[in-house]
Amino acid sequence: MKKLTLILTIPLASIATVIVLIAIAGFIKFNFLDVPYLDEQATYQTESGEEIFAHQKVDGSIEISGLYFKTFHLKPTQSTSGERYADKDESFVFWRKGDSMFIEQNEEIAFRGTLKQPSYAE
Repeated sequence: MKKLTLILTIPLASIATVIVLIAIAGFIKFNFLDVPYLDEQATYQTESGEEIFAHQKVDGSIEISGLYFKTFHLKPTQSTSGERYADKDESFVFWRKGDSMFIEQNEEIAFRGTLKQPSYAE
């Protein structure tokens, strides 16, 4: 009987260990990979009227979203003037300087716009 108890205890301990490791992995992914925002979302209006949203993250990166493209999480890159953010292969680049911005997709300017000022008249 003692041998049977030992045989059952080892698989139960292994299952418990796996459950704990999965829980830890979920905690790490939730808390460390989901970087919080630094400030309020900035809204830019393009020349053709679309809105593009930019959220600065506490790690220095930026999250860009718009109606005509998926959400991009971009890292800061070197720029001689203004701010430049790009994805890994630099196929999507967000530039901003002052109240102006533009987005390059595959080295062509896809969007150009200015910061949309909030409307307080309601």
